[in-house]
Amino acid sequence: MALVSEAELEPLRIESEPTGLSCRQRRMVRLGAPALREASEGLALAEPPPLFLALPRPETKKAPSPAPMLAALAEQAGVSFDEQASQCFPVGRAGFFLALEQGIRVLATGRVSTVLVGGVDTHADLRGLATLDAERRLLGERVSDGFVPGEGAGFLVLARSTTQSRGPSTWIAGVGVAQDPGHRHAQEPARGEGLWNALNGMFASSPLGEARIASTFAGLNGESLGAKEWGVAKIRHRECFADGDTLDHPADCYGDIGAATGAVLVALAHTALMKQQRRGPILVWASSDHEERGCALVDRDIT
Repeated sequence: MALVSEAELEPLRIESEPTGLSCRQRRMVRLGAPALREASEGLALAEPPPLFLALPRPETKKAPSPAPMLAALAEQAGVSFDEQASQCFPVGRAGFFLALEQGIRVLATGRVSTVLVGGVDTHADLRGLATLDAERRLLGERVSDGFVPGEGAGFLVLARSTTQSRGPSTWIAGVGVAQDPGHRHAQEPARGEGLWNALNGMFASSPLGEARIASTFAGLNGESLGAKEWGVAKIRHRECFADGDTLDHPADCYGDIGAATGAVLVALAHTALMKQQRRGPILVWASSDHEERGCALVDRDIT
């Protein structure tokens, strides 16, 4: 497994012992708090912003409510956000893009000027690992078409850019989400239609016009199903990619980080643009084990 070492994880510091938190949620609070704190540093707002958070898909229908975890996350991080207006998207890897879409929708209403969007997940869960092992999905000596289970967290501050204020250093130039009937657990054949349709929606919402994608940060985790899906989507949209475009699949370095995938990939795309390590616009995408698919375009600020 590719886990964050205990020495790097801060201890759980909750004044009142939280009830209703599973062991997995407790670890996600410890993972998410430092990332949320760093993202919110220096953020001075009259009202706490809402948080739109991607989470892992529950293993059972009787999964614990995310509400206690949100409260514990706020207390652990020392960051205030509007818990009543916040929303969770417990669908795994693609959850961040659903959260991002909702965050942009809320910003467009004008009721708030800033939102927090993120994702947190861990595979340090015995029930989940047992299921993955039974499905022969854990990479090992006897499984080559599998992945390394990891964990992580990522948070972004999203704001409306105005001509009166300095805009963000990078901007979201389009978001697309879709459903794929041929997902891993379905009876339908896998044709890669979900990611292709998500790209259709992203291009339809983007103001970039004829600009072609120069770089991609992919949600590939090492399993062949994701590679097939990406191949289909790119071939169908090959005219939208620049000559000599690059592909990065960071799960090679930190394993499959589940619902944290989208947020971490966008943060990596931002860093690559700021350090001029990659050309924009950058495509970021991820697919869940079930039907959800999502993608976004990240580029330098146009203000």
